[in-house]
Amino acid sequence: MRPLRDRLVEAYDHWTGRYIGPMASEVAVLIETNPELLDPMATDYPQRFAALVTAAIEAEHAIGAQEVAGALRSTAAGIKHDAATREEFVARTTIAVDLFVTALESRNRS
Repeated sequence: MRPLRDRLVEAYDHWTGRYIGPMASEVAVLIETNPELLDPMATDYPQRFAALVTAAIEAEHAIGAQEVAGALRSTAAGIKHDAATREEFVARTTIAVDLFVTALESRNRS
């Protein structure tokens, strides 16, 4: 199995990274103003993604998985609005994932 770090970076790139740039603001406006057009995509999919990320983290680090998954979700959302390119999104998300995974590993060793 691939390392957790790599799987998380790839997951966030597919989930959020593809919406970097002009499309990001258009998608956000669509979701906020007309969520019924997207049906489960606007409500169910984010919850399913969060559950999958939490489960992946829990499989390797039982302590703190929910907190880390939530922090990563918030971090990725912030990077999405701040990054100019998908490459920048991936680079900055990789740093965030590295920090969180290192913290989890340290916390679980204690």
